[in-house]
Amino acid sequence: MHRLKVKCQNSISRCHIQWLGLHAFQTVLLRKQSAYKGTLAKLHEEMKLPRYRHLHTQLATVVAPSKSVCFQDIQF
Repeated sequence: MHRLKVKCQNSISRCHIQWLGLHAFQTVLLRKQSAYKGTLAKLHEEMKLPRYRHLHTQLATVVAPSKSVCFQDIQF
């Protein structure tokens, strides 16, 4: 087996990655709101923290429904 050594830099901040994860969970769990009411409330609280304050506008195009069709296909 050959291993490739790829040198690349990540320019995505940790904060952006965390917010994207929170948003992804929120997007999926919103489909069954009654079952995940408490979890959704905690996610919403977390996403309102000062460190995430402006990320919903900065990352709006990244999480636009037209670009995130995979979330519609998740079944649970």
